[in-house]
Amino acid sequence: MPRWIPPIATGLASLLVFVWVSLGHTAAQRISVPVVIIGGSAAAGWHDSTDQGYVVRAFDALSASDHIRFFLDNRAIPGSRVINPNVSANYPVWMQVSRGGIAVIAWGYLNDIRLGTSQAEIVRYVHQEISDALKTNHLVIVASPPA
Repeated sequence: MPRWIPPIATGLASLLVFVWVSLGHTAAQRISVPVVIIGGSAAAGWHDSTDQGYVVRAFDALSASDHIRFFLDNRAIPGSRVINPNVSANYPVWMQVSRGGIAVIAWGYLNDIRLGTSQAEIVRYVHQEISDALKTNHLVIVASPPA
């Protein structure tokens, strides 16, 4: 496991437990959190030693905590670009189904660069994904694949 996963996992777990407790729940109650992951090859597990991807491994490490159980819905598509009609059409539905969970936007952008997608288009699509997630009360994490 890369060195950066445990600190990120510990920090996110602490934040979620803090939010859970501040909403009136006790720390002893187990949190069940839905997570939707969208992105490209690295988020889908391409060239990953476990074939799961770095986002899944990070949340698996978090799920090992005593108070959090993450239910992962990894919608990452190997070879996909940010501009993907299938993702654009289904993303709002995925956000409704996982309402109040976590949305991880983990595009790598290499396919977009190769195909000449403009920076303005990428920004517009990612902003729309963030907006759709926030409308359904998601915590949004925008991640970039590790080098």
